[in-house]
Amino acid sequence: MGSVDPLCGTSAWSDLVIRWTLLLAACSAPEIAPLPRARPPGSPPLNAPPSRPLSGAASAPGAGVSGGSAPGGAPSATPVSPPPAGPPPATIEVTPTDLDDLADVVPFTAWTADAPLTLVGPGGVTFAELRKVGIRVEVVQVLEHRVRVRCTACAERDVEGWLPRGHLRAPGAPGALRDPLAVALRWRARWASGGELPDGARHTDMCALIDHGFEIEDDGGATVARWSLGEGVVDLRLQDGDWLLGEVTGAELEGWRCRTSGMGYRP
Repeated sequence: MGSVDPLCGTSAWSDLVIRWTLLLAACSAPEIAPLPRARPPGSPPLNAPPSRPLSGAASAPGAGVSGGSAPGGAPSATPVSPPPAGPPPATIEVTPTDLDDLADVVPFTAWTADAPLTLVGPGGVTFAELRKVGIRVEVVQVLEHRVRVRCTACAERDVEGWLPRGHLRAPGAPGALRDPLAVALRWRARWASGGELPDGARHTDMCALIDHGFEIEDDGGATVARWSLGEGVVDLRLQDGDWLLGEVTGAELEGWRCRTSGMGYRP
């Protein structure tokens, strides 16, 4: 009988033990889950989180009403009220004058019916920025798309340049009661003739005030068209759709004239 190599015998036995161990492990392993199939229509995606009501959404009758509660005593969502709306903005209507009928009677007086406007010279150089409505100018030339004016009430007196057409108002032109410039020019005509002048004010003072233009301001919730020059003030307050005269204080400005040129009144 031949001898058995102890190393070879041990190795064969070890291989047999390893194979039986793997076989037993495979037989006792849990069943592998099958691959996913097509999901029924309308099913949530596989990675969808658990469904729950949206924040603030009513989930039962009575929810969403302040002070109410859902069945079971759960507090209901309270709706957030929108902030109260402020008063609607006042409608400001300043009507310009069609200059076609005035082109042959230059020079004539006019007032700006819009703001801001830029008075430009040759090459588009800016001569003045007119930031108020109702600034007095003298129109010296009317072209198809622009007018040449001498700005009587600019910071630099009598500076001359060009303005676009459609932004001027001539004296005596009709205007609605919702047009603060038209109302102010009626008062100007009355003051220019010496009527209803404030105490201590001269007619030229009141003309100077109106000729330097106005701005729309909010005065404690009231809409005010305000002319101001030095210590002088003229307020027109919008009430029930009409511009009514409010505060009036004369301004002192030497060398001003009320007389207008061209068509319109001549006080």
